Amino acid sequence: MTIRPRSSRSSSCYRTLYAFTDCEISLSPNLVVINASNVPETLSVTDIIRHNTDRLVGLLRSELELERIQQIDRLHARTLEQIFIENRIYRMIENKKNPELVMESVSAGLADYTAEIARDITEDDINTLLKIPIRRISLYDINRAKKEMREIKQRLTAIDKLLGDMTKVAINFLKGLIRQYGDRYVRRTELESFRRTAKHDVAKRDLQLRFEKRTGWSQDRRDRPL
Repeated sequence: MTIRPRSSRSSSCYRTLYAFTDCEISLSPNLVVINASNVPETLSVTDIIRHNTDRLVGLLRSELELERIQQIDRLHARTLEQIFIENRIYRMIENKKNPELVMESVSAGLADYTAEIARDITEDDINTLLKIPIRRISLYDINRAKKEMREIKQRLTAIDKLLGDMTKVAINFLKGLIRQYGDRYVRRTELESFRRTAKHDVAKRDLQLRFEKRTGWSQDRRDRPL
């Protein structure tokens, strides 16, 4: 509802409305939520914000930890591939007649480079190496492979740094959401501070009233009935 008083003293009109009507009412809502135990619980706004913040931080941490695992897997695969091709371990299987001997030959060839490999070599790792096409081996670019591994290591360092300061990660994530979606979801509420208006401060003091006791009729000085 928009109020447009005819008089020029609109501010006094607004104060009067706040004082004598329910234009402004203090509400203390009870926020009831279903907690983790599936039980209704009354929480304050602070409690809910804290819960949501902890949940956001937990999700962001899980995403970083998942990416860290994926980057470690990539680095492991690229390291094995580099060793397998650069040291021509694939030639050790040329005369092997059965799959068992092939697996043993590749495993033995990689054993000399365990210091460069971050974790144990599995059967799946060897199978992955054996599936590398000959064309890819012949076109293998050592410099490009080393550059890719450097980038993976740099990303792992960055992830470890982010995991050490999840508060900053969460703040930057929220700022990113505001930059991306802020124009679409404009805030429709306003934050203002109100001070209490006393009725006697806004009551009209310059009115001259006339009252006819016989008829019960009352008027102000402008001859308007009250």
